[in-house]
Order: sequence, then C-alpha cells, then structure tokens
Amino acid sequence: MTRFICEMDEGQSYAVNKGLSHATGEFVLWQKADDVFFPTAFSAFIDVYNKNSSADVYFGDIALLSIDGRELWRRYYTNIDPLIANYHGLICNNQAAFIRREVLDRYGFLDKSFHYAMDREFFLRLYRNRVKFMHFDHVVAGFRHQPESKTETPENVEKWAREHRK
Repeated sequence: MTRFICEMDEGQSYAVNKGLSHATGEFVLWQKADDVFFPTAFSAFIDVYNKNSSADVYFGDIALLSIDGRELWRRYYTNIDPLIANYHGLICNNQAAFIRREVLDRYGFLDKSFHYAMDREFFLRLYRNRVKFMHFDHVVAGFRHQPESKTETPENVEKWAREHRK
C-alpha cells in the first residue's frame, strides 16, 4: 500500500472504487477494515498463477473469524456452477479474489447504487460477461463476524436481501 486516504465519501462502494482506481498492479483486490489475508495467501496465488495465467479472476477459500480472531468455520468453493451462480449469485468472496486490473477497465467497478451486496453484483456482472474465473484450493483470507456490521443487523438484513434480488 502506497497511499492512505481518510475522508468523507459517498459510501463503501465509492470508497472501494476510489482505492481500486489508484491501484497500478496487474491484479487488484480489496479487504474491508477487519478482514485479513492469511500468511500464505499471496504465495498460493503466485503458485497457481505461474501454472495457469489464463484466468481473469482467481479466487480461493475464506474463513469466518470471531471478533477475537478465532476461526469459526471455512467456506470452500469450487469452480463456478452456472445454476448456482445465476440463482444464488455468490460466486466468490472479495476477500479471496485476485482480479486483473484490466477487468475493471473493461466491465466497470463496483456499482455505487449498491450499499450491501456490491461484491455479489460485481462478481455476477463479471461472470455474466464471461470473464474467466479460476478457483484455487487454498484458504486465502478471513473475515470477522461482527454482530453490529451493516449486513448482520436485523434492520439491514431486508435491505441486503432487496439488493441481492436486483
């Protein structure tokens, strides 16, 4: 990371987009404030990429962490099943996705009108545009279960569900 910006903005999607727009590498990825990369995340990605560099999005598996950092469970993915992708929409988690920078230039950044399911909409848009995804079998990142996070509180669950159905 070469830049840190802290300012009022138009919401989470706007802030992520701003960060991604400053990214200069061949691949980009983003984490939220309390998400973590596991120690071998980048070496696992590099190993997979060196064996097969044809994908546009590489994604690994994730772990759900307690507030104090204990691992609660893991979410294991497989290569994308079209029925599940179109019905459920959760192709992968942003915490474990390595995205070619040129994909953003071609298909756009996060949709700023989404405030809860922006990553779901983004990855589903890429999938529907036939961007090539490749799963690799490695737990890359963890995200903390925060009972007060905006997608966990009862008053926001319906808002998330409405965006999920868009």
